[in-house]
Amino acid sequence: MAVLRLEHVSKRYGVGDQTVQAVRDVTLSIDAGEFVAIVGPSGSGKSTLMHLMGLLDVPSTGHVLVDNVEASLLRDRDLARLRNEKIGFVFQNFNLLPRTSAVENVALPLFYAGYRTQPALAKAREALARVGIDPHLRGHHHPNQLSGGQQQRVAIARAIVNEPRVVLADEPTGNLDSQTTDDILDLFTSLNREGTTIVLVTHEEYVARHARRIVSVRDGLIASDEAVVHSAGPQAGVEA
Repeated sequence: MAVLRLEHVSKRYGVGDQTVQAVRDVTLSIDAGEFVAIVGPSGSGKSTLMHLMGLLDVPSTGHVLVDNVEASLLRDRDLARLRNEKIGFVFQNFNLLPRTSAVENVALPLFYAGYRTQPALAKAREALARVGIDPHLRGHHHPNQLSGGQQQRVAIARAIVNEPRVVLADEPTGNLDSQTTDDILDLFTSLNREGTTIVLVTHEEYVARHARRIVSVRDGLIASDEAVVHSAGPQAGVEA
């Protein structure tokens, strides 16, 4: 069943007297339990595509459905609620609040959802532990007291704390060294094997090959959509 679906989606931007077509008539489905990489060079439209999938932007034409809910039919408040409940986000620059502890950063989506403080913090600690951060040792640390890899783990914990239907990750390893990149990609793989649906946007083929499906984007169009065969390990949703 599709958790995300784009139907004939296009996105145009006006630049001076010209119109830039960032995404062109894209139809794409992401099913529950998938690990999909969207790959393409700079300017290909892949990040615009992710913003549309994440309801951070609205299409010029076409339809975006999240869990079979048509986003364009929602009021702003309902759209924000749908985004917070159904979609988790991970960004290249982590986007953590600098004067807020790790556990409080993770709890933010829960606070927005109306959770009381203590239950929210308890769930945030569980999410931190799930991504390999000891909440008792690191939970009170601010972002500047954490390494880049630890900050990204905190950001991933924030993305999954609400148990969303899908996690969208935009260049999540772009600011990390090679060893930390491998660690973060292993974490995404582990979360996917546990059932989390992941869409990862990247311009690096090495990063994309960790997914189970690669969608290549060029000039705002889907150039190819292919499954990735891994030599070992069970696929998401498949028992070993």
